[in-house]
Amino acid sequence: LGSNGTGAIHDPLAPTTYFPGNRIPISRFDPVAVNMLAYMPPSSGAPYLLRFPVPSTQLDDNQLVGRIDHIISATQHISARYFGLYYNNPWELVPHNLFYFNSGAVDNYKSVAINHTYLISPRLLNEFNLGFHRTITLMDPPADFTKCCSTYGFGAHVNSIPGGGTPSISISSWTGFSPGQRKDQYQNTYLLADKISYTIGKHELRFGGDLQRFRIDYTSYSYSYDQMTFTGQLLSDSGKNNAGNSFAEFLLGRIATLRSN
Repeated sequence: LGSNGTGAIHDPLAPTTYFPGNRIPISRFDPVAVNMLAYMPPSSGAPYLLRFPVPSTQLDDNQLVGRIDHIISATQHISARYFGLYYNNPWELVPHNLFYFNSGAVDNYKSVAINHTYLISPRLLNEFNLGFHRTITLMDPPADFTKCCSTYGFGAHVNSIPGGGTPSISISSWTGFSPGQRKDQYQNTYLLADKISYTIGKHELRFGGDLQRFRIDYTSYSYSYDQMTFTGQLLSDSGKNNAGNSFAEFLLGRIATLRSN
């Protein structure tokens, strides 16, 4: 409680009065907030700074390259190329700590190219190409991060699906956390091409065509989880700016704004 009266908390059950001693009885804490507190380490430092060790960054990058060349005859040649990539950058988490995370991703890339060259005559050459590549990118938080804190029933107002994921929470002038952006992307590319070259003296004619098909399935969960803000204005003195206590409103489940998926 500030000397000028800022930080005073009105009792939502008796809006014209304050909590005695500006303290909220534990029995009045919102049960969802209590559950989240187990994942919000307290600070014992004078300036309210929280220090904790963070895990090292892990990165797996596995690549596979293959090549086949075969001379069928003096006039025909076939070749094939393959490239595969598995990239894994796991999410970095601190157990029972929602204040730190580093988003990760898993990428799978596969590419195949086949070429067939046929010298039909000394003047006529045909070249056929077939190609395919697929890219899969997944950015999904692990279950032990997204399932720790359901918002069902928060403040007796949130009716999201139980176990639907950890919310994104902002507590004004205090702290906040977010489970991060989820994204799934699947991309496929197909190529079919044929080219014919014909030589006449010093001149060479080329003609042909190609058919390409691109498909991208992109799913981005802009609001993957409930997003809540606690401003400290709902239980503060009317007509005063920054007069309340945002963390107190979090404990009481008094949500200022809510955007639910």
